[in-house]
Amino acid sequence: MKKLKQVYVVYAIILLIFVLYLTANIYRLVNIHDLNGLSYSLKSIYRTISIYGIFKLFLVFLIPVIAIFYKNRFSWILILTYFYFLFCRIITNLLFDLTFNDVLDVYMVIFIAFLVLPMLSIYLLNSTPTFKSVYGLEKKSLSTYNLMAFILGCGLSLLVYISQNNLYFSSFF
Repeated sequence: MKKLKQVYVVYAIILLIFVLYLTANIYRLVNIHDLNGLSYSLKSIYRTISIYGIFKLFLVFLIPVIAIFYKNRFSWILILTYFYFLFCRIITNLLFDLTFNDVLDVYMVIFIAFLVLPMLSIYLLNSTPTFKSVYGLEKKSLSTYNLMAFILGCGLSLLVYISQNNLYFSSFF
């Protein structure tokens, strides 16, 4: 039996998160249509998506899925940026909820459990067999690419956080 490569675990996590994102947003779309009594015409679906902001982050979740199929330095940075983005989003949501919520409920425990997935993926992507054999990166340039991915991921997370919590800021997200 062949040994399972570490990078396949990362790919499975990316696909799992993408499927969960799609399922949650489709479920949200169906609930909005059912509660408002709307038909499922193309115009009605488009209007619901634009008004309620469903699938706002679709591109952010789609890019790592596409990057799975390319084995180069740029795809490694995109995947790592995605996991830093998820890590920062989970941390900001935890900090916001813990600031205004004194009770640790099931929702918070699930968030804390999901904090492990990006951390595990970042660790696996930075392990020697993955970055050297799969993506062809050198060890001396690894910290530079990690810093660049961290800045991009946290910056994107900050941009999404600002756009979702500010009434006067309208952007692509």
